[in-house]
Amino acid sequence: MDDSDRQGQAHRAGLFKTAPKKHSIGRHRSKRAIARLQKGKISANSLNVQKRHALSKTERRQRLSQIRANKSAKLTEKRRLEGDAPFLVTVVSLDNSRPAQQIVQFFSKADAESKAIESGQSAVCHLNVPRFRARFSFLCPSTFQSVLDSVRASDLLLLIWPLGVECLLSAQERLLAALLAQGLPTTINAISGMPKSGKQRETARKQLDKVMRDWHTEHKSNVYDLDTAGDALKILRQMSTGKKSTTNLQGQRPYLVVENVQLDEEHETNSPNCTLKVSGFLRGAPLSVNKLVHLPGWGDFQLARIDRILEPCPMKTANDKRTPLDSEIVPDPMEAEQTWPSEKEIEENKFVVPKVSRKVPKGTSEYQANWLIDDSDGTDENDEDESEEAEEEEKEDEEMGESEDGKADDQQSILSAGEESEMDAGNDGDDGTDEAARERFRQQRENLQWPDEVETPRDISARERFQRYRGLKSFRTSPWDPKENLPHDYARIYKFVDFKRTRKLAFAEAQEAFKTNTTDEFAHPGTYVTLHIANMPRRILDFVGPSSPPLVVYGLLRHEHRMTVLNIVLQKHQFGSNSVIKSKDRLIFQVGCRRFAASPLFSQNTNGQKFKLERFMPSQGAFCATLFAPVTYPPTNVTVFLAHNSQPAELVAYGILLNANPDRIVLKRTVLSGHPYKVNKRTAVVRYMFYNREDIEWFKPVELYTHEGRRGRIKQPLGTHGLVKCVFDQPLSVQDSVLMNLYKRVFPKWDYDDRLEGTNATNSDGRNSNFEEEEEKRGERGGKTVTFLEKMIIE
Repeated sequence: MDDSDRQGQAHRAGLFKTAPKKHSIGRHRSKRAIARLQKGKISANSLNVQKRHALSKTERRQRLSQIRANKSAKLTEKRRLEGDAPFLVTVVSLDNSRPAQQIVQFFSKADAESKAIESGQSAVCHLNVPRFRARFSFLCPSTFQSVLDSVRASDLLLLIWPLGVECLLSAQERLLAALLAQGLPTTINAISGMPKSGKQRETARKQLDKVMRDWHTEHKSNVYDLDTAGDALKILRQMSTGKKSTTNLQGQRPYLVVENVQLDEEHETNSPNCTLKVSGFLRGAPLSVNKLVHLPGWGDFQLARIDRILEPCPMKTANDKRTPLDSEIVPDPMEAEQTWPSEKEIEENKFVVPKVSRKVPKGTSEYQANWLIDDSDGTDENDEDESEEAEEEEKEDEEMGESEDGKADDQQSILSAGEESEMDAGNDGDDGTDEAARERFRQQRENLQWPDEVETPRDISARERFQRYRGLKSFRTSPWDPKENLPHDYARIYKFVDFKRTRKLAFAEAQEAFKTNTTDEFAHPGTYVTLHIANMPRRILDFVGPSSPPLVVYGLLRHEHRMTVLNIVLQKHQFGSNSVIKSKDRLIFQVGCRRFAASPLFSQNTNGQKFKLERFMPSQGAFCATLFAPVTYPPTNVTVFLAHNSQPAELVAYGILLNANPDRIVLKRTVLSGHPYKVNKRTAVVRYMFYNREDIEWFKPVELYTHEGRRGRIKQPLGTHGLVKCVFDQPLSVQDSVLMNLYKRVFPKWDYDDRLEGTNATNSDGRNSNFEEEEEKRGERGGKTVTFLEKMIIE
């Protein structure tokens, strides 16, 4: 048999053929387990039969008709829920030759039947266009902050681009960057003065596309001309019939752009607060008279009543359902776990000499210092209101900023018997803004080159200087109790047992308001209402007028007035790359509808339960900012600004809200460094890490490491001047450095301030000018540990 016959012959199974082994799936499981896995499955045969079924012409026509009817019903229901409020349009002109007010006047004159109505006390201009059966409300903001507030509450943004420019101005670039960071509504791009000839027109189009593409706007969408009345009508038709996308802020919360402001004469008093009546169209979601409202830059307030302008019966407040304004918890000191001193310790403390620190000439011994007459003015340096944590951070900043070649002062601090060392308060003189900025830049550069490294002080023992720090065998896996040594501020905030479930219930409650038909409590979107806002500051009347920024009132969801700890994921913006911002510098945050000033903590945005503190705002990559603020539910866009005295606020970072979690552990790392003095294979004598024998014994359990990856431990101290003998896992080189990591938990500063209108929140270096910085009061006094309890909200 040749090869061709072998290839054409196939194998035939005989009588002894064995069947293939079956799959083992289901052999070791019960019928109930198999049924549980297959529950809800649809057989493939039924699906294939349905797909193979060919629809007839009548069936296809009926199917299209049903789809069309469903879409129409959904659109009708959506319009019914949103109400009949006019389309709110913000006009932002980047063309200096066509101001926004001129554009609005051009729209009002485009149709002879249209009617323009201007509001007397606000900058809102209404336009009724019978041709399209639509109404429009135009806003023409002029300042940086007013543009951001107007766009945040608008249904449409009309952006007028300049013609014949290759790039925008610096102020225009900063404005567009801030708008993109906070989010844009439906945007319509327009241009005025387009050339008539084809070649010049095509060149102008390409140039405009390049500018719009650089800013990641909708450059592929139509760019409308705005030269003739027909062009204006075309834009009005597009604004009335085009599809509009709402932001999360607009779809979940009620809001009202104020058009008229009056004092309530029935509740008129001589107090600095008053009851204010604000009128406007309600948009977004239904507003309950028992819920709180928020005015950006002014704070949270209660509603006294809601009036419909065309209805005689106003909605009155139900006192039993009214949401209280309590945003903080008044802590009870008796609820805390405290360790009281015994009677014996109290008797012994009566004979303890008070600890006093004073300056004496250099070279004076401790015995001679006791005979010097103190030239103090009777002030108490150990006042209980002083923050020990703030003093420690000042010491660390001074130690990081010290130069190795610096000369010693003419005087040194000599401590009496039983005294604790205190750092000098520093120079009282001001070296100027430029010198301060230069110093901050130098500290940031040193922190990048030697991260978290500090010099061990010589005038105080390391075990006292770093008594709040501890060593960790592993930063990732070593345990750290989130309820340990909490500050007093944590007794004032709220912590949610299940934040995701609380968010879900709050949104569900807001959606249920759409289904209610009762008018005793809710005002529905699209109605023109008057809100009676109680306890409003009287000076708000100075900021209301046609030339003033628009005033917007937002309704708050459930629990959104309660204070907690917010964690925000941010990224530094390119316009803020030149600013050196330290942790706990005072910044202005725009979180959803809230605008407030706070001093955040910067930390790494990594996985795990512990996060390392960032001393400066990172220039690249994402990081997390932790701060005290009222509850806000994600997803929410966040923009961060740095305010200056003489210049408008500068956009420095943008991001999104992560969660509201007070249990986030932010650890501050301090690295002690030493130099290998003598090296013998894996054994080395290290100096300059400590300066006395007691400190070496204190930090002996902490693990050591080097820049080249060696791991080791302290074996024993040598002598009394700080030499320490160490053993490593691999041979050590003389050029290497020996390091020790110490950690302590840090907390944000309680300086939340949401009443920014009419005040300058920060000065040029990011510090608070009109706000007296509150000292950080920690839960440790006199060596006694005080652990405060957190308020738990159980949903």
